[in-house]
Amino acid sequence: MKKLFLVFILIFSGCSFKELKPITLYNLGEPIGIKSLQKYPNKTIKISYPISANEALGYKIKYIKNGQIGYYLNSQWSEDLGTLLQGFVLNALNKAKVFKAALPYNSIVLEDYRLELIIEKFYNLVQNNNSYAVVEIRVNLIELDNNKVVKSKLFSYKIKANEVNAKGYIFALKKALNNFANDLVGWI
Repeated sequence: MKKLFLVFILIFSGCSFKELKPITLYNLGEPIGIKSLQKYPNKTIKISYPISANEALGYKIKYIKNGQIGYYLNSQWSEDLGTLLQGFVLNALNKAKVFKAALPYNSIVLEDYRLELIIEKFYNLVQNNNSYAVVEIRVNLIELDNNKVVKSKLFSYKIKANEVNAKGYIFALKKALNNFANDLVGWI
């Protein structure tokens, strides 16, 4: 009787027979079309690990739909978002050759400048069956000789996606971040 009951539960529950969808991992790609601007050829800069009071910098990909916050179930970042952003900015500055070297924050080299990244907004906005990549990053350039902010700017982007899903969002996000990389290099 117990065996029959267990078989009955297994067959009708369906849980043990459902196939789980694989998780798709995304990264931020590489900056494209970065122009070489050798502004500080004898100086070094370290990129601080990004911080945020508004956004989680973990593995989950965030969206906002009808004012409700959610996270894609079958899509996530390949590394934590803070590490991906730090690497993206490092890559952009090194490609542009703005400094002698752009280094991660944990490098043992003494730097001349530090770049702080403060993530204000970083999500997929879904409105009226349209999808957008929303990115706002505040950047502070700090000169370490006197520990003063040389420059500070909020970079803000909203790029429309072709699809209302994680894949469409990531494609639009890469466009937004490429704009950010080029604008950042020109601004510094």
